[in-house]
Amino acid sequence: MADHYLELAKGFLRAFDEGSDVFALVTNDVEVMFPKWGIAKGKEGLAQLYRDLAPYLAGICHHPESFNILADGNRVCIAGVSSGRLADGRTWQPDGACMGQFCTWFTFEGALASRIWIYIDPDYADGTRDYYPWSR
Repeated sequence: MADHYLELAKGFLRAFDEGSDVFALVTNDVEVMFPKWGIAKGKEGLAQLYRDLAPYLAGICHHPESFNILADGNRVCIAGVSSGRLADGRTWQPDGACMGQFCTWFTFEGALASRIWIYIDPDYADGTRDYYPWSR
């Protein structure tokens, strides 16, 4: 059964990358956490999260070959790397260290995701690097 949920989680990331309808993949009362944004509740909350990200994030690609996966019952955790483009034209690529790293926890009810917790630095293009003394 864990393999079933694993395929659903991978399918969600693939649908997000392709710009497909992810709303068909979540429960009506889904909860989605995105760093520095907060917790979206329900499909309308998820729609608002997408509207808020749209002027910032132009495209993303999660790299399945990088996935490290934990699965337990109806819960799946996928960690890996992504690449993409921001609306202002800046891009990011995995750099073998921190750039592009993500970790996402999924909880499923049947075939639908009911909880998605996304852990990623939303400063995809590293624009705030100078704020951190260890980066200088």
